[in-house]
This record gives sequence, C-alpha cells and structure tokens, in this order.
Amino acid sequence: MVGHSEHILATLPVSGPHVNKNMKLLVSIVIGVVVGVIGARFLFVGSALSLIPWSIVGLVIGWWSKPLKGALVNGGLYGFFLAFSFMAAVYQGSAPIVSRIPFFATLGLVGAVCGLILSVIGNFAKKKLNPHNKVV
Repeated sequence: MVGHSEHILATLPVSGPHVNKNMKLLVSIVIGVVVGVIGARFLFVGSALSLIPWSIVGLVIGWWSKPLKGALVNGGLYGFFLAFSFMAAVYQGSAPIVSRIPFFATLGLVGAVCGLILSVIGNFAKKKLNPHNKVV
C-alpha cells in the first residue's frame, strides 16, 4: 500500500503554472479571511477606516496576479472571503450563525465585485508603472 501512495504522490505536479496558479488562489482566499477577521476584531473595529487596508490589499493582489484573468479570479475570491469572514466574525445575533450563511454569501458577492475591481486596477497599475515587465 505504501508503494501505491508513493506512486500517486509522484504523479502530482509540485511545480509549474498550475501549482503556482492554485497557490495564488489559495493565498488570495486565506488573505481575504485573515484581513476580514482582523478588520472585524482588531483593526479599525466599527470604523469605515477598515476599507483603507482592505483596498490596499486588493490592489496588491492585482499587482501580484498575472495575467488579467488571474487578477479577476484572485481579486474576486479575496473580496468574497473578506466580506464573508468579516460578517461571520462580527455576528452576535441570537439565531444560529448557519441560518445567516445565505445573507453573508450575498454580501460576499458584493465584496467579490469590490475585490475584483481593486485587483484589476492593481493589475493595470503594474502594467502602466512598469512597462518593461511583460505581463502574460
């Protein structure tokens, strides 16, 4: 059985464009959750100032992503998970949190649109500010 699992592990890609792309997706999700929880519990709690670091991170994700399609996906995931985790972290209602998931997901879609817009701006800024950097 050990030989079989070693064979499966040997066939998994450990480098290349697919791993890099999937890693960026995962990192975008994790960053969204972390930034959402930090905004809900620790930094600028209850203040619209939370939007400043959230926006900066969205721009950086776009700068970091390539090509534009990557910025769209990474930014959308970042925004969705940021908004969803923020709502879950600040929820203090008496109803079970599970009953609020559809509402949080709807607000997550709004966050996804915002994250998508910010990441596209960051991606375009990268192209304009660094014309020698070929973004593929």
